[in-house]
Amino acid sequence: MEVVTYGGGEFVRDILNGVAALVGLGSFGSAIRLSLLLGLLFVLFQTAFNFNFWTTIRWFVTTLIIYLCLMVPKTTVTVVDRFDPALPGATVANVPLGLAAIASFTTTVGDEFTEQTETAFSLPNDLEYQENGFIFGSKIFKDAMSFQVTDATFGENLSGFIRTCVFYDLLEHRYSVTDMRETDDLWAFITTVNPPNPARFYEYVTGAGTTEVRSCDVAATQLDALWTVETNRIAQIYGKQISPGLSDAAAQALVLNSLTEAHDFFLGSARAASDQIRQATLGNLVDKSVRDQGAELGADALLDAYSQARTEAEQGRAIREGARLAERWVPLFRTVAEVLFYGLFPVLFPLFLLPETGFRLLRGYVSGFVVLMAWGPLYVILHRIMMGTAGSRSLGAAYTPTSGEEITLVTQAGIEAVHADIAMIAGYMTLMIPFMAGAIGRGAGVAYSGL
Repeated sequence: MEVVTYGGGEFVRDILNGVAALVGLGSFGSAIRLSLLLGLLFVLFQTAFNFNFWTTIRWFVTTLIIYLCLMVPKTTVTVVDRFDPALPGATVANVPLGLAAIASFTTTVGDEFTEQTETAFSLPNDLEYQENGFIFGSKIFKDAMSFQVTDATFGENLSGFIRTCVFYDLLEHRYSVTDMRETDDLWAFITTVNPPNPARFYEYVTGAGTTEVRSCDVAATQLDALWTVETNRIAQIYGKQISPGLSDAAAQALVLNSLTEAHDFFLGSARAASDQIRQATLGNLVDKSVRDQGAELGADALLDAYSQARTEAEQGRAIREGARLAERWVPLFRTVAEVLFYGLFPVLFPLFLLPETGFRLLRGYVSGFVVLMAWGPLYVILHRIMMGTAGSRSLGAAYTPTSGEEITLVTQAGIEAVHADIAMIAGYMTLMIPFMAGAIGRGAGVAYSGL
């Protein structure tokens, strides 16, 4: 039997292993015997007053069926995590048939409903809820806006190039701040469209403790050749942060593929992920380097003109903090609910054997799984609404007269703020899902009450 989950597969696996171990303990058998004894005393006491022997017979038969069908048979369960297909130790043996059957049926049906719902609300593959999780595309696009250089030597040389070559090109008005702010290819703008001054030099780090004095045009050529390695390195490190279980190559491919599809979806145009990473990373470094150099030299006029491009970054700081909390806990919300239901099975099972209340508890327990089954399609619908909203808002945030809807110095902070808003709002909106699914469960409970 298969139990399907969306993230948190390791928790489901561990809880099922714990349940399998717990039901095999002698203390659990003692709890079963105590429950049966209390149930027998209750029905005998009831029969002594109303002389209705069918009460005892009905309880005995019901209890026997529940125990022999749900607890005595054991089976092997395979945990299928849609977000972690390579989950280690996914096979769990000696799981009670009752728990395995209920969990397998409801999660499999829920998974099928989720898949059909997502098919109806078509999104690029890497942006689908079933593929990578809730608002994953929005999250990765937002995080890309704050990527930083990861190689220290490359970062030092690039920072020196900006402070020595780009900054003085701006001071000499070789190009305007507005043109630099609105270009969609910042690196090409400062190296190819506007070649750096070859008469200007700076110390270029060539190795551990060694430097050479190189001209800006030579440094630009050498730095250009290193960008591919750096963008791949950034993608690999970030990929491992969000999916630690993936190999280095798979983590890198996940980020590169997802960013390519995200740009097409959110901004309506195709752009290679490596170009996006370079643009965002360089934008962040230019921002820091120009500000630092301007502050050192007292270039107030240049800093005033340049700062107009980045004012939104500070305004959105509180929003981004809320977004980080939402991104961190929203995926765990559903996992916690699922794991609690699995873990409660051995705790509640002795109560299922009690007269009168036992069968009602069992119905309520099964209804809880029906509620969880409805979460998947509801998450897909909310996911599609949030992604669509992020797309329409991103177009506005990314617009400049020069480049249209693109990642630029002037739009980078705005794009990040839009997706931070989406993450925070989506986190709050998920609070509706348990209530809506609960309404479905109450409907199932009404249906069960007729049994």
